[in-house]
Amino acid sequence: MECRYLNVLECLVDDFWGKQTPEAVLLQAFLFNQSGYKVRLGRSETNRLYLMVASRHQIYNMSYFNLKGDSFYPLHYKEDGLYIYDNPYPKEQQMSLEVRQEQLFADTKAENRTLCSKGE
Repeated sequence: MECRYLNVLECLVDDFWGKQTPEAVLLQAFLFNQSGYKVRLGRSETNRLYLMVASRHQIYNMSYFNLKGDSFYPLHYKEDGLYIYDNPYPKEQQMSLEVRQEQLFADTKAENRTLCSKGE
């Protein structure tokens, strides 16, 4: 659930400020943090701002930084090295990618339908 929420926030802030602009990254970090999750901000040598989220689970094919025992994964990170702002916020928690119970989906089939676009 948290991962989808993080993605929704990213779409929201990108639409408002522009894709991965410093303002969008800062607003996404603020919103995710205010929802109780551990985030940090990293700045690269090229002055690009990166949102870093803490996860209790390993995220494959992504690099991470170990900060005080927590793994922080920088989103959209493709550079070497970051200056990291590592101050905690009270009651923050790591993001979880765990599915704790079986996902029950409806067995009913939807009716067939045909979609047509205007013009072609």
